[in-house]
Amino acid sequence: METIRISAKNIIKGEVAICLLLLFLYGYRQAGNVIRTMSQVTEVHKIAITFDDDVIIGLSQEISCKEASA
Repeated sequence: METIRISAKNIIKGEVAICLLLLFLYGYRQAGNVIRTMSQVTEVHKIAITFDDDVIIGLSQEISCKEASA
């Protein structure tokens, strides 16, 4: 009959393996939740910001003044 030696090192290796497995399963489950949530999003709002000529000229003048004073 053989005796089985269990060292602290082997116990720690087993615990690490179990933790990694649990983390993998948790991550796999969360990824599935994210994919399901993303597939449920159907409405997307888009906003476009436009500037007229006066605003663009004013901004470029303001930038030029700041660069000249720097």
